[in-house]
Amino acid sequence: IAQPDGDYHFTLVHVTPSAITHQVFTVSDTNIVVDENKAGDEVTVEYDGVADLPYFRLKFELDKTIPQYLIAHESGDYLPFIQHDFENYRVVFAETSVSPGVTTFTALPANTIHTGISQVVDTTGYITFSSTPTNVSTNTGIQVMPNSLNTTISELAVTSRGYTWLEQPASQLVDTAYTLVDLSPQADVLVFVNEVLYARGQSTGAGQFEFIYTDDQSDRRFTVISRSAVTNLVTVPTDSGTAHVRTFSLAGQNVGNFFSANNRTGRFQLGYSPLGLAVTELNTERLFLHNVAGDKLATVSSTGETHSTANRLLVEQGNSIRTYRWSKAKQRLLATRRWKLTSQLIDWTVVNDTAIAVVLKNNRYTLVTDTQSRSLPRHITNVRITSCLCQTDSQSLPLVVWQKNNRTYFSQYTADLVKDTTKTIRLSGDIKQIVTGHVTDRTLDTVIVVMNDAAYLWQVKVSGRFKRLQTMSDVDQVGLVGDQLVTTTATRPTQVHVYENTNLVKVFYPYGETFTGGVTLALP
Repeated sequence: IAQPDGDYHFTLVHVTPSAITHQVFTVSDTNIVVDENKAGDEVTVEYDGVADLPYFRLKFELDKTIPQYLIAHESGDYLPFIQHDFENYRVVFAETSVSPGVTTFTALPANTIHTGISQVVDTTGYITFSSTPTNVSTNTGIQVMPNSLNTTISELAVTSRGYTWLEQPASQLVDTAYTLVDLSPQADVLVFVNEVLYARGQSTGAGQFEFIYTDDQSDRRFTVISRSAVTNLVTVPTDSGTAHVRTFSLAGQNVGNFFSANNRTGRFQLGYSPLGLAVTELNTERLFLHNVAGDKLATVSSTGETHSTANRLLVEQGNSIRTYRWSKAKQRLLATRRWKLTSQLIDWTVVNDTAIAVVLKNNRYTLVTDTQSRSLPRHITNVRITSCLCQTDSQSLPLVVWQKNNRTYFSQYTADLVKDTTKTIRLSGDIKQIVTGHVTDRTLDTVIVVMNDAAYLWQVKVSGRFKRLQTMSDVDQVGLVGDQLVTTTATRPTQVHVYENTNLVKVFYPYGETFTGGVTLALP
């Protein structure tokens, strides 16, 4: 069609049930090259025009033995499509828009599980979705293969530690094979089903883990936890001797030694984090950060507790909490933030990367963050706080422990510092240590309280209740290595006791049978 100035143009007409629209393109704007099936199931569109093409139909010629596909734009969005099967192949037409430049579209076999929707998986591993996913960002890459009948996967969520989902097979006799991906490489992987440990192993170097569920269950609620495969425990003398840091296997074999704090004699605390091993010299109020080989990386002031996240170190300094991050470029700790508390600091912890403290304000204990506060009950004493997987296996929440009238109370709080549940325990004495972690075959934490030279254990239940477990006697301090509980004895010379699911499996002397001082265990 000739325009008045002599140029030729095309008109793109789009007809829908409600409207007819058109767009004019000159000849110079319509140079389009479509390379179908460029690399397997890809279509590449090279468009040299100036204006966007709002309507464009792509054609794919695909393997018809694959029952279901998803068509993805290179931006990650899935495209609507129609399809028709011929004798030896399938033709799929997808509708999209095209901008100037080169754009790639890909046909993906629908055999990986997505978050946020319900999906039925057949015995070939292919999926029928309750509603079609809209973007590849919800694709977890997890593959599922039931052995005899279809199974339904729903409520899939990616957590900070792994995955959770619900499986409901057509029959409770269905066995289901799973292939998990995107886990931490060579990590310790635990698979819980309906809150009970079902399988355990190590992920591959590519972060993959496989297992088959064979128990007869109609509703199978899975929780997968992937964590660093910590296999060694680290010790330092508490109150006598030099800062001789020793590393042991859980079998009691000494596998590493170095001296911290410039080889001085004193009192020490110990902690480990992704940034390194932190040795605090209590006499001089200095923290020495070491790598696993014992090389000193940094020295900072510390007057109390230390906590860490993946790339940060949080250190108590007087009535403040100072945050450091590790600079790879400068190879040192950089101070990034100082939270100065206006009331007396009593105790603090880190919950989901947020520091939460207990302060004494106007003679009343108060729970505070840098943006909100919540008063604790009146007339209480010996207040401690820790992070706990007490209500859900995907999010840690604050757990406040306090005492009143010769009883101990566990109070669970929400992320907004609202008290949720409280457990009363007929137990009195000065709380020396409180630790939470996986020391049983359950997904939620076990709360461990050290007092009266004993360690008292309570297993958190899904209902919010606490189940009393056995008590370990002759305990000075406790530590955790993976999901194994480790204690040091109150009796001298100090022994290390290693437990597996609360059963004592190993006893050894970390500093010999003549050492009379206490021993501190590294805690994450």
